[in-house]
Amino acid sequence: RGELMKKLMFFRPLYSLGGTEIAMLNLVKKLEGYEIYIGYSDLTSDKHLLDRFAEYATIVNINEVKDFEVDAFITCSAHYNHVEAVQNINAKKTILWIHHLVNVETTVLADKKETDKLDYIVTVSNTTANILKAIFPKKYFLCSIIAIYNN
Repeated sequence: RGELMKKLMFFRPLYSLGGTEIAMLNLVKKLEGYEIYIGYSDLTSDKHLLDRFAEYATIVNINEVKDFEVDAFITCSAHYNHVEAVQNINAKKTILWIHHLVNVETTVLADKKETDKLDYIVTVSNTTANILKAIFPKKYFLCSIIAIYNN
């Protein structure tokens, strides 16, 4: 058995009022006993939209930290350069959480250097997981582990 992950950083390159953020907030609210960080980039985020996470997590500008250590870095976008996002973060595991998938060809998953940096891809549906498995058969997937509802 591996060591339990306790220090988690979620990163979303662009915070808006969409379903991914609501699902992410609902998940963060349920993660009691974890040290949670919400990472943002000052180049891509409206900081005022992060306020809703402040009660449950520490907000961190990933461009202002050096050698920040976490057990898991969870990127919540399939359309953003993960290698660039995680450059100042030392993470034991790097995870891509895909809330929805519009077009696989337009995602960073089409770039091998991006997929090589991921330990897991987590999807919220078996349909999305099956599409990805067909295209990237050597990657490991966790799917439908938890249902995250937008309520």
